[in-house]
Amino acid sequence: MSLPLFSGRHKRKAADAAVLAEKLGADSYTISMHADIAAAHTRARRMQARLDDFRKVFDDCDYTGILTRLYENGQINVIDYINEINYYLGVRREYLQLQNEYQLTLASLNRYL
Repeated sequence: MSLPLFSGRHKRKAADAAVLAEKLGADSYTISMHADIAAAHTRARRMQARLDDFRKVFDDCDYTGILTRLYENGQINVIDYINEINYYLGVRREYLQLQNEYQLTLASLNRYL
């Protein structure tokens, strides 16, 4: 007479559960990756639109040249000149920071290629 072995049943169920867990983990990673790509793409498109707006302003005129001519002609005083230059440089810094963020976002998108 032999004794039945009951441990074989549970090994099969455990193996099936492990395979299912691995498949679900891979699916979860894929979904997460697609969500990250979509979010980065949306973020890049928004930044590109803002950068285009900045470029229109910066490309249309020589703001510092205009301010310099106004100051030299006596139409604005030195305090107004400095304040306007500071404002312009602040906007220019914001533009450069946005451009940096945009490039970083594009780099993060390139890693998925």
